[in-house]
Amino acid sequence: MNAYRNDRVKDFQYVLKSNRASALADPFVRNQVQALLLKLRSKYLIKLIVPYKRVQMNWLARELDASDDETENIVLNLILDGSINGRLDQVNNILDLSPLVEDPYAKALGKWLDGLKRVRKILVGRLNENKTLNKRSGSFSGIDMVW
Repeated sequence: MNAYRNDRVKDFQYVLKSNRASALADPFVRNQVQALLLKLRSKYLIKLIVPYKRVQMNWLARELDASDDETENIVLNLILDGSINGRLDQVNNILDLSPLVEDPYAKALGKWLDGLKRVRKILVGRLNENKTLNKRSGSFSGIDMVW
């Protein structure tokens, strides 16, 4: 339990390997141990990457004592749930943690779209006003009367 509390992945796995027969004999316990190991690796990964802007995935896999696929899944889950802000470059096998720089074109396009939404809202409002006016008005010998 000390290994788990202190986020020592390698010590935790060593204890599991040395007691494999007794600890992992029960399927229920085996599933719980897998969940604990995943949680431990996730917590440890978050602590590992704090001082870095870019991290090689194979280094992370070695530190977590996990396969490359397991490490990639952990990183992707942490990115998706918002625990870490970063991008995974799968071609170069690098986790990029540098802050996102907003594209000026995307920002300008967003402002333009917001303006179009406002214009649309105004036009829809005016069309609805005209429909209600047309429903209320009646015609009597060529003279329009509004009720």
